[in-house]
Amino acid sequence: MYPQYRNSDLLLAMEPWQAELIHHNLAMKHYTTLLGMWGKPAQPYIYDPYMRSESYFKNCFTYIEKTVNAVTAKIRTAN
Repeated sequence: MYPQYRNSDLLLAMEPWQAELIHHNLAMKHYTTLLGMWGKPAQPYIYDPYMRSESYFKNCFTYIEKTVNAVTAKIRTAN
């Protein structure tokens, strides 16, 4: 069972396999992309920081936060 999505929703995945899973399992097709492709530098994989060093976790979280903020800003300026 999936949450309800609107056709205009943007679904962001951290790794390509997640994007494929989202794309193939939702009855309605939505725009699915990799979060890391919106970041600077662009990176298709944002590996799960679980069980990694504290330094890796902090860097990963900072990258995710900056990238989500950048995506949000781009969407706001597009509307």
